[in-house]
Amino acid sequence: MSDSSRYAANAASARCRRPVAYSPASRVPAGRPRSTTNARRSVPGLSSTGLRTLAGSTPAAWACRYCARPISEPSAQTIELFDMFCALLSSLLLHACDRLRHVRVLLLGGTADGRELAAALESAGVAVLRSVAGRTAQARGEVGARVGGFGGVDGLVDYLRATEIDAVVDATHPFAARMTANAAQACAVTGVRLLRFTRPSWADHPLAAQWRWVPDHRAAAALAAQASGRVLLTVGRQPLAAYRGLPDVLARVAEWQGDPVPDGMRIVEARGPFGLDAELALLRNETITLLVSKDSGGADNAAKLEAAARLDVPVVMIERPPLPEGLQQAGSVADAVTWVGTLNH
Repeated sequence: MSDSSRYAANAASARCRRPVAYSPASRVPAGRPRSTTNARRSVPGLSSTGLRTLAGSTPAAWACRYCARPISEPSAQTIELFDMFCALLSSLLLHACDRLRHVRVLLLGGTADGRELAAALESAGVAVLRSVAGRTAQARGEVGARVGGFGGVDGLVDYLRATEIDAVVDATHPFAARMTANAAQACAVTGVRLLRFTRPSWADHPLAAQWRWVPDHRAAAALAAQASGRVLLTVGRQPLAAYRGLPDVLARVAEWQGDPVPDGMRIVEARGPFGLDAELALLRNETITLLVSKDSGGADNAAKLEAAARLDVPVVMIERPPLPEGLQQAGSVADAVTWVGTLNH
């Protein structure tokens, strides 16, 4: 029989409601077919496998074209065993998902990254307990989040044990070094697994080689003191004391809490992210001659760096504090969710 005749015979058999018993005239077409099927009726080339859905009773029975071989019609016992196999597999998968739903994760951090990660974990069925420092009104007002510190390492150890936490995901700001260190020590004491989730550093930014990198705020303030003109600080509210004494400073902060403003410093309250046009306008209108920034990383707040490059404004970049040795890290929400998914393995 020619190949075309074989295909025609197989196509005819595909229109039948019952499997076609094996016969020398009913063969799988030559070559490797390219896909799978769970159709009630086999497609041409699979009519003789006997591994298709039988009368609609076994919807999980798949026939693989890559492995198609002409066999006889399966017996009732074979069909029953196959159904039992599918039911067992489904049970195992559901059990794995159920175990993941019972994982309890303490998520540290009120950053935008932390909120995004919390939503992703909750969508995956993970029980997430969020904790934020509460240094801003926005953080203090977050619904469902625990607000405030733990009382150092010992307090965090007690909390992890009392709440039976399975894992901690530290999504605090890259410069929240004390909280990260406390989390590492507490997890080491309790045996709770720890992941440091942080946005990618700006060290790999295309403009990074043009900036002056310094280890801390003291070094940044020393360089700023040598500059002439107005300095723009985008380092947050807490480190501003290190820049006292500079004669002309514009400090942009997300929220000012009424503290006395140092002499020579002006405060601008604004919450990002900021677009390129807005950053260009700020640098021009305020006649900024030096930009001081922390290596917060990510894309949301990177427009100021492009704006500074376009206007030839020098940049002083403060390096991130080192992480505790051996700390596992994730740089994306997807990677962090995948890591949590391994907790039951």
